Amino acid sequence: MLHELPFFREVLDRCERLRGNEEQLAEAWAAQGSRVIPVRKDGSVPVTPEGKLAFREGWRDGVADQATLLGRDASGHYFWSMPDDGSASERDYVSLRLLPASLTPEEAAIACAAVAYEHWHQSSLYCTSCGAETARSLGGSLRSCPVCRAEHFPRTDPAVIMLVTDGDRCVLGQRQGAPAARWSPLAGFVEPGESAETAVRREIREESGLEVDRIEYVISQPWPFPRSLMLGFRVYVHPHRAKEIVLNEEHRVLEWIERRTLRTEVERGTMELPPPVSVASHLIRSWMDEPDGDIR
Repeated sequence: MLHELPFFREVLDRCERLRGNEEQLAEAWAAQGSRVIPVRKDGSVPVTPEGKLAFREGWRDGVADQATLLGRDASGHYFWSMPDDGSASERDYVSLRLLPASLTPEEAAIACAAVAYEHWHQSSLYCTSCGAETARSLGGSLRSCPVCRAEHFPRTDPAVIMLVTDGDRCVLGQRQGAPAARWSPLAGFVEPGESAETAVRREIREESGLEVDRIEYVISQPWPFPRSLMLGFRVYVHPHRAKEIVLNEEHRVLEWIERRTLRTEVERGTMELPPPVSVASHLIRSWMDEPDGDIR
């Protein structure tokens, strides 16, 4: 069974109708209990000493010109993101990849949305049509060009990540530049004109030389590093077709690994899995939890 993914929960009403009304936006910003998440350029967010997400009160912070409305929770609180102004010390901030386990799934999902929006704003300061400086509008969900009137919406890049298995073995590799002991599934971006399933088959063929029998969609996860949507798959290769892997330049090592071996090496600490917040980790750990001999 798949472990619950961080960033996965739907916790905020995105307030689509509110975004186009400047008066209502101002009221939402000024509302008592309005909460702001400052985000640094490296994508880190502030946490309290107790390991909770550290919000600021929007109505105490003055104007909202540089804020983005993330949405409203079931209690009626509005949540916003803003670029960090440097008012907190370095030790108060953590990367989303290293979020403390003490954060609730709701806090993690809100932090993910904040980082995703601020990454987009940082990379979209200038109009791609005329080069003029753009400005936040519609509550930060749009950047508008004052010169050519072009409208720029947030962009999400779909990526596929897939655990290739043939019963009690799976394919894991060490990518170039990754930590020495880190083992990960195959992954890659969906190219123009491709379906997700086509991208899965192509990436597996390019990175390993393997041909797959069956593809099973599992789950998706927003991954704001900087703006991806990870589409997680289980891919099955019949034992008679599980030929030798052909290593390409993206990996230092790429191997079939037995489930029992993986369990033992992870427990010993000699094999390191991707960060626990990632869909890659959850795909692997869910497969490790299955009984031996389960081919599916």
